[in-house]
Amino acid sequence: MSGIELRKGSASIKHGPYTTGGALNMLSTPIPYARGGRVEIDAGSHAMQNLHAHFGGSGDTVGFLVETVQQRTDGFKDLDGGGDTGYTLSDYLVKLRWMPLVDHSFELKLGATEQAGDETYLGLTATDFAATPFRRYAASQRDNIETSHRQYQLRHEWAIGPDSDLTTVVYNNDFSRAWYKLQSVGGAGLSGVLRNPGAFADEYTWLTGSDSPDDALVIRNNDRSYFSRGIQSVFGLGARGSQDNRVARADAVAVFIQDEIRAGAWTITPGIRHERIDGARYDYARTDPTRAAGPTRVRRSSESVTIPGLGVNRELGNGLFAFASAHRGFTPPAPGSTSRAEESVNYEYGIRYGGGALYGEAIGFYNDYSNLVGTCTASTGGGCEIGDQFDGGAVSMSGLEFSLGYGVTAGAVRLPLSLSYTMTRARFDTAFDSGFGEWGSVQRGDELPYLPEHQLRIGAGIEAAAWQVHLGAAWVDEMRTTAGRGTPVRTDRTDSYLVLDVAAGWTIRDGLTLVGKVDNLLDDEHIVAWRPAGARPGKPRSVTVGIRYDF
Repeated sequence: MSGIELRKGSASIKHGPYTTGGALNMLSTPIPYARGGRVEIDAGSHAMQNLHAHFGGSGDTVGFLVETVQQRTDGFKDLDGGGDTGYTLSDYLVKLRWMPLVDHSFELKLGATEQAGDETYLGLTATDFAATPFRRYAASQRDNIETSHRQYQLRHEWAIGPDSDLTTVVYNNDFSRAWYKLQSVGGAGLSGVLRNPGAFADEYTWLTGSDSPDDALVIRNNDRSYFSRGIQSVFGLGARGSQDNRVARADAVAVFIQDEIRAGAWTITPGIRHERIDGARYDYARTDPTRAAGPTRVRRSSESVTIPGLGVNRELGNGLFAFASAHRGFTPPAPGSTSRAEESVNYEYGIRYGGGALYGEAIGFYNDYSNLVGTCTASTGGGCEIGDQFDGGAVSMSGLEFSLGYGVTAGAVRLPLSLSYTMTRARFDTAFDSGFGEWGSVQRGDELPYLPEHQLRIGAGIEAAAWQVHLGAAWVDEMRTTAGRGTPVRTDRTDSYLVLDVAAGWTIRDGLTLVGKVDNLLDDEHIVAWRPAGARPGKPRSVTVGIRYDF
């Protein structure tokens, strides 16, 4: 990736069908106009090794790019009895561009990724986390995930005139994964054992390596394959397994129009999007891996929705702008889901300043959900049928975002400073009982889980012609892990934490730079999640050094 584009408010009308919280557009490495490239080689803690290299160039009508990433690490957890807890990854990308005419271009993108990780959903008890937060129980020694991805994309761009263009993309993505992971112990769910090990004394000892009866440890293979083809057409091909055996598909057509109207100091951006989504889910018997007997149940769903949005920007002079936007948020239900669509009306308003070395913005936001949807996955802790969705009813979410940046120059040295703060409050507006583990029995006014009220980030650096050092500090408030109010018990909340990171670079000569960084400089130990099964730690102190060569 060469960058990330964030579209918020009414700007997300162009992207869908998920329009509730905005859109992230991840930008892949572009084909360079001048021939050249970059090679980065890094190594560091936990036997981490990384190679990232790309090379390309352009002529009058033809351009190309080849790129690869190769990574491996032993992981930062310590498995009882020894063994790796890391991953290996190989990623390849090729881009070819042809411009037969000045106003027409074709770009072909081909990608392939293979990854294998010794990863688990199994966490720790609160007592074990306090003693050894990076321990991993012996029962997870066979947990492993392997993924494979292939992508093919052809893009045509037509510059119709100075103010208009037409882009057409034809794409195909194939993705498959097989994840062998511990599912249960002695017939008990892992989350229940780790939350209350005293009530599951035998099961806890089996998790930690004591001899267990035959078949006490159940390992499940989540084997899934997906493909997506066309334009706004998505199909899901389910797994053939003994736990879930299903095929899901969705056909979607989307049309949107958005305009930018300028009148003096005003910029008005209206837009509207229409989605038509037809979905179906075919459930097969677990004892019928070939699906020869046909589906045991068929669920169908259909959604047709119109999503309007409006953004207004007013230039106040001297680099100061005021803005506001409103748009309808929409998230369609999964194919065949019995849940209603997630819908909201989202508002934001604020001021933005940019002038010289100083920039900043202050934004207030309010999201009014008529229906919030939760989806049951293995990572949410189970306790429900994987893939099922649950209606959470009305929810109110409001908050404030504030950011500030300033660059001080003293002689040949520059001192960049930055600060950002987010405050978020969210409450359920209706009472209900849910089979979704993160919600459970909800009363009106209960707080939402896994949503920190306060987040603060501060950055400071010093930059000279041949070297630079940057320090970043991130503080995140504790979070509830289940819906409720008041102070939750230890096993129903994460830790608040402060993490300091430092990065440095030294240019040895033109194009050649020595780089290094330390993540979690103070080696802060904290719980970031209690789901899906037990306490899970944040990343420990990790040191990386490397070299970067631009040519």
